[in-house]
Amino acid sequence: MSESFLNADKPGSGKRVLLIDDEEMILAMMCDHLMQYGYEVKVTTDGEEALQAFAETNFDLTVCDWRMPGLNGRQFYERLRDVNPKACERMIFVSGDVINAKMRQFLEKEKCASLSKPFTLSEFRSVIEATLKP
Repeated sequence: MSESFLNADKPGSGKRVLLIDDEEMILAMMCDHLMQYGYEVKVTTDGEEALQAFAETNFDLTVCDWRMPGLNGRQFYERLRDVNPKACERMIFVSGDVINAKMRQFLEKEKCASLSKPFTLSEFRSVIEATLKP
């Protein structure tokens, strides 16, 4: 029996998610959790690698760390928006920092969801489901 057949009844079946975070443990936790729900997951550790992934594949959702070496989350978002504005409609930012006024203003303006680290898997799943709703 194929894996896609086994995942057909799971909520993430047929949906591709790109995870971007420079913290390997966070990536592994998010990836494992999403795969349990049938999502197809690609992980990257920086913004440049994530842009390359978008050049090769379309994703239904992107979960991006706000603070990373190289391109930070906002810079990644702005570069992605230039080449694939539709992809920016389904983006979730995660941050270990306190969400300051400047970041909150950006998130509200761009209508992006966010999660503060540490977050629970239940919170993670809820924000994903809300972001993917048509």
